[in-house]
Amino acid sequence: MRNKYHILSLLIGLLFIGLCPIHAQNIELEVRVDTNNITIGDQIEASFIAKHGKDIEVLWPIWADTLGAFELIGGTMDKTESGDQITEAQRLTLTIFDSGFFEVPSVKIPYKNISSSLIDTLTTNPRYINVDNPSVNLEEEIKPIKEPLDAPFSWQEILFFILLVLATIAIIIYVIRTLFYKDKHDFSAYKPAKPRPPAAVEALERLRTLEQEKRWQKGEVKPYYSDLTDILRNYINRRYEIPALEETTDEILASLVFTDLPKTERLKLQSLLEQADLVKFAKYKPSVSENMDSIAHAKEFVLNTKRVASPQKESPTSETPPTT
Repeated sequence: MRNKYHILSLLIGLLFIGLCPIHAQNIELEVRVDTNNITIGDQIEASFIAKHGKDIEVLWPIWADTLGAFELIGGTMDKTESGDQITEAQRLTLTIFDSGFFEVPSVKIPYKNISSSLIDTLTTNPRYINVDNPSVNLEEEIKPIKEPLDAPFSWQEILFFILLVLATIAIIIYVIRTLFYKDKHDFSAYKPAKPRPPAAVEALERLRTLEQEKRWQKGEVKPYYSDLTDILRNYINRRYEIPALEETTDEILASLVFTDLPKTERLKLQSLLEQADLVKFAKYKPSVSENMDSIAHAKEFVLNTKRVASPQKESPTSETPPTT
């Protein structure tokens, strides 16, 4: 009996802790769930709410496919302002396919003081969800499995097969013409491809083109940052010979530690890539100055890290001594 009272007291204490918001400096962090009791396969909404002043910037994490034992289905981002107070809310839709007592784990959420550029971290309190099995009436008669239904072909499927047959015929004709008539082709008209420019030259040219397109001025902020990071990843891939096109931001920064890239430039790159990730994945809306600075910082990074060709040694010219 005494053990039951201990367990009940522990659960009440955990619930009280989960309901209490976390304070730090001029920021308050709170976690809410719309229910604490669901059935297997049901969905719940976990809201991570940050209330802070305008001198604080919340650096929301990029969520994985799972959060503890729960699967992440989707999420939204809300942001409202009231005077000097800003309220941001990341609402995640979660589900689970197991029964029991599960934890929505604590999450570390970094934030930055804009005036001092200092970064600190708040850790949310965990929340606990009880997941029940669906109710089953054991007295009902077990019904037989239904036979599969014959679905008729749709016009989309018929069109797909027609296009597939036409594409196969076109490939066969192309192969036959290539094999049997290749000697009749005049290859003298083909010109060799131009050599690819150096990595820095190519990156700066693409950055100038991106700047001239004025995409973020037209409201295309997310495509603008996608193109910007693609240019930087291609440059890093060629300059430092690491697979930056297939790596995440954290993996790229970890790989660059073992190169000759100076630490100051690596920190600048980290700030630029993390801001782009927030725009692309967390619906962050940068200011006009941040949009302008991003491409300027990208150009500066390329210019400061471009490969400098070593000067060639001039061969001494042989001079014939005058005859006497």
